[in-house]
Amino acid sequence: MKIKVAAVQFEAGVGLEQENRLQMKQWINTIMAEHPDCSIIVFPELVVSGYDCGCHMAALAEEVEGESYRFFSEEARRYGVHIAYGNIERSGQEDRPYNTVWLIGSDGSLLHTYRKIHLASLEEAYFTPGEALLQSLCQIQHGPCVG
Repeated sequence: MKIKVAAVQFEAGVGLEQENRLQMKQWINTIMAEHPDCSIIVFPELVVSGYDCGCHMAALAEEVEGESYRFFSEEARRYGVHIAYGNIERSGQEDRPYNTVWLIGSDGSLLHTYRKIHLASLEEAYFTPGEALLQSLCQIQHGPCVG
């Protein structure tokens, strides 16, 4: 069994969520046009919000099934590909969200979220650390996914 993974790296603009999502959509379109057998597309940490540490990060936080999830769910379903992306997730602490990675299934379902546990020293003032290294075992079409 072969799994084809596309890893995308680009500099996302801080606070430019809509523009970043559109740029990611272009990457998805290009990857799937050139590699229609791609199984999963992986985007960087905090790619939707842009990577920055500052008090404004909490204002950019989204619910787990918020706007970005709905956007990427549609793209995953359209192409039948898994998508992993990083964004800021609201937490119980108003001013300290989670630095989270979402894994969307090829059917558009939310398979998993992972909240970063080991925050860099600069991140500690602005993000809440995740609590569990192994949060769940999910299944992707090519085998198990541990997160």
